[in-house]
Amino acid sequence: GDVSRFSEGKRVVDDPDIGPLIETDMTRCIHCTRCVRFGQEVAGIMELGAIGRGEDMKIATVIGQTVDSEVSGNVIDLCPVGALTSKPYRFSARAWELASHDAVSPHDCLGSNLNIQTAHDTVKRVLPRTNEQVNECWLSDRDRFSYEGVNSPDRLLQPLVRVGDRFEEVAWEVALQRAASALSDIGKAEGPSAIGALASPTATLEEFFLLQQLMRGLGSDNVDHRLRQRDFRDDSFAALFPGTELPVERIQDAACILLVGCHLRKELPLVALRVRELCRMGGQVAALNPMDYEQNFPLTEALVVAPSALPAALARIAIARVGQVEVPEELRQWAELIADSEEFARTAKMLSDVEGEVVVVLGQIAAQHREASALRAIASWLAQHTGIRLAFLPEANSAAAWIAGCVPHRRANGDGVQEPGLNVSQMLTARLSAYLLFGLEPTMDLAAAGNLVSALSDASFVLSFSTFRSAVPAQADVVFPLAPFTESAGTYVNCDGRAQSVEAAMDPRGMARPGWKILRVLGNYLALPGFDYITADDVRSRVNLSLPEVVCRLEEGCPLPGAASKSVPWS
Repeated sequence: GDVSRFSEGKRVVDDPDIGPLIETDMTRCIHCTRCVRFGQEVAGIMELGAIGRGEDMKIATVIGQTVDSEVSGNVIDLCPVGALTSKPYRFSARAWELASHDAVSPHDCLGSNLNIQTAHDTVKRVLPRTNEQVNECWLSDRDRFSYEGVNSPDRLLQPLVRVGDRFEEVAWEVALQRAASALSDIGKAEGPSAIGALASPTATLEEFFLLQQLMRGLGSDNVDHRLRQRDFRDDSFAALFPGTELPVERIQDAACILLVGCHLRKELPLVALRVRELCRMGGQVAALNPMDYEQNFPLTEALVVAPSALPAALARIAIARVGQVEVPEELRQWAELIADSEEFARTAKMLSDVEGEVVVVLGQIAAQHREASALRAIASWLAQHTGIRLAFLPEANSAAAWIAGCVPHRRANGDGVQEPGLNVSQMLTARLSAYLLFGLEPTMDLAAAGNLVSALSDASFVLSFSTFRSAVPAQADVVFPLAPFTESAGTYVNCDGRAQSVEAAMDPRGMARPGWKILRVLGNYLALPGFDYITADDVRSRVNLSLPEVVCRLEEGCPLPGAASKSVPWS
């Protein structure tokens, strides 16, 4: 007989469904527990664990739960045997068929380094590219899996022109001529101030620059990218661009952090990992938020106040921290709107007792607050009197938009304008005759989406640059198909002021084109001077990217809005 026949029982393990992103093949699992340790030691969210003993041991989730943290996809890279693989990518291509392209994420202000892998004119998967100064070796799920949208059947691949109550596909020449004629006619009949442009903060520096150049070439300063912001009173005192005064790579070396209006785990998942490392090394973190958000790092103090009380609570902490200094009357007005508490005193003491860098971080909840200028002014006053570092976390590529002049009160490189144009809020209430919408989803991207719908309905002409059909507003007259970040060269500036330029990973699909090329040709159709660029590098050369050290606090002399909406200088 065959003495080599295997007569023992084979080990077969069920493959649990742990969510839409990670596929399991647990027969391959060697119980190295890398995935478990990643959740425990790095992510701070233990979603996978080892249950059972001996040959019955297996890696699993809590019964009935899935793996859905913001950084869960990193276990795919960590698994040495392929027991955990990417569900969207699985069996779609062989590794040796893939071409790799360096890229930068446009989804948040960190600018994570990516490796986009393509085959057969399709993005197959996205992997992290190691950069210790930015994303280390990790990647958020938002950056890792968002490429599925690039391959979506909803992609807009042909220019559209409104004919009656429907859209018709046309050649580029027809769409460009129609748009140029409409903008030129409105500019002549009603003046250039009747035209406004709104851009998504995910656009590239080159696109921001050309959009503002086109608008100012027409004679209008009505251009903005701050779609969710509601308070613009401190515009003229703002720094060159919002960012972090303590570089991201040094966050874990800080002694103490105060988060104000910031859900860091959702806004910047990879920075939250660095903050967790800070806590593991003995640092302290406090949070002042309108909700007790679930964080992946321990909080020394978790202060929860009503949304409207955020400025008052920050004023209480600032006054207690600064101590024996003459306090502006407006700051006292804010502080008196909320009762003092031991929590404020303990937080202020925490900020003063530690040895090392202290950082106050204002997140997107603060940036979109109705009293955002008061929050920024109070934080700036605190920093001025204590030496605390500030971080005003911008949206996506917003830092590049500021530098490129895609704001109504400044041109590129921070140069001022004689008469500031309308900001996004003013543009929506002014009921302009023409709107240019660059890369945004009207119903999703604005703080006042209803106002935009009303404004577009009253407008004579609406030009939309869109990547997806579903993002085209019903009121659009001409629609240009916009290439996504995987199909366009461009530059991204992160919250550290780090400029990162990349090339397109693949050719644009269909008749879609990179935004900078569309804007350049539209400028030519409008006969505007200075639109003779050949490459994205030519556009980039018009912007000074030799940036100074980030200083995001407001300039001295900025008025602190009082609780009664009065303003006097606070410094």
